[in-house]
Amino acid sequence: FGGYNGSSVLNDFFRFKLQPIGVPPTGMVRDMLKMLHSAELADVSFLVEGKEVVAHKAILAARSEYFRVMLLGGMKEADDRSIVIPSISHEVFCKVLEYLYTDSVGETSLEIGIHLLIASEQFMLDRLKALCEDLIRSDITTDSVISILVASHRHNATSLKELALEFIQSHLDDPVVMRGLSDLKVEPDLLLELIRRKQITSNNPQAAHYDAVGGPFGANAENWNAPR
Repeated sequence: FGGYNGSSVLNDFFRFKLQPIGVPPTGMVRDMLKMLHSAELADVSFLVEGKEVVAHKAILAARSEYFRVMLLGGMKEADDRSIVIPSISHEVFCKVLEYLYTDSVGETSLEIGIHLLIASEQFMLDRLKALCEDLIRSDITTDSVISILVASHRHNATSLKELALEFIQSHLDDPVVMRGLSDLKVEPDLLLELIRRKQITSNNPQAAHYDAVGGPFGANAENWNAPR
């Protein structure tokens, strides 16, 4: 307030209302969770592993192109009393619905996370796939890395696949990882990718000792082309 403009003193006084308006925190996720698995206003039901799961067509159609086509596109399944969802567990399907209703997914086990990743591919849910990749990456260990690599490769989870490949490269001297590499015989593309990565880093002193000791791809390694 006030001031001087070069010729006269300005003595105006202004009072500004700076008190913020109190906005209550959002309750949308809480309210959506109330609707999840609630029969109130539910207008569609699914049969998963013999168990009924109820839901709301409007939410599913708005959130998923897969379910929009199923429920609104004239598919026969939409006219059935309960739509049968095969090849997925009840627990995983409930996690899919949790995501559709809340745009997030809670903590889950590594096994469920991998199956949820597969389901996200089936239901064309790219954000859910990314969330699953983020959940699974924290559980990468020498015991789980091979199964994670294979799952991420088969279901186009590229970020998770890259993390798994890097983990394997940095743990090639671990006997658990070396034993697990035999499982890659059924995925020759992955095996070839690992070999190429090893060749690229062969000039790295930290990687060179694998050849010297006959590591996973050294002279004493198992014959990967042998009949299974």
